[in-house]
Amino acid sequence: MTARAPANADGDHPAGVRMIREVRRRDAVVMKDGDLFDPPVAENAVVDYGGVTLEMLMVDGSSLSLCRMGPGDVLLDLETFCTPVFSLCYRADRPTRISWTRRPAFGARDAYDGMQELLVACMRRVHELACLQTAHRLYCELLRFAAEAPDGVSLVLPSQGQLALRLCTTRETISRELSFLRREGVLSAGREPRLLNRGFLVSTLSRALGVIEEADLLRSLGIRHAR
Repeated sequence: MTARAPANADGDHPAGVRMIREVRRRDAVVMKDGDLFDPPVAENAVVDYGGVTLEMLMVDGSSLSLCRMGPGDVLLDLETFCTPVFSLCYRADRPTRISWTRRPAFGARDAYDGMQELLVACMRRVHELACLQTAHRLYCELLRFAAEAPDGVSLVLPSQGQLALRLCTTRETISRELSFLRREGVLSAGREPRLLNRGFLVSTLSRALGVIEEADLLRSLGIRHAR
């Protein structure tokens, strides 16, 4: 397996980015924060622990975060989604291990379902980038992190720089919005804050997206369950 990296017009990788290369199909891949990974064609890679973000990488070195995937999610081969001007890759947003499932390669139904889920997740991201202001995009991410937390409130957040990249904004904007939420009592202080007022995020996003029921909001955000 060889990971693609369309970092810039000269074909160089971004500084500090480690590419996962020459992975034997039965090996587990241990990724550090920021590593890029691209599964081999027709293989069933799955996230054991940690998390990755599906990114669109442009030839000028810029990137667009599309969707996040966590433990148990299957990572599809991305070759068919790529063009000469961009490629797709998975980037670890925390220490992560990827391994191969014991099932045989995808059948037609599995492949269709997987690509459909991937397309929906990408369209969800495009909608948020096009229709929501930065603060509301941040609120979406915080609710997703809360859904992943065992207790539903203890958030393990990436760095402000990574959040800024994911939300297509600046680190300063993320810092300002997080400070606002702390002042309002929505988040506690600290590197791993607790979500103290989930209702604030839910009500604000419901108004922004024009939905009434919380279940409709969570479905719109791709949150399968609320803790």
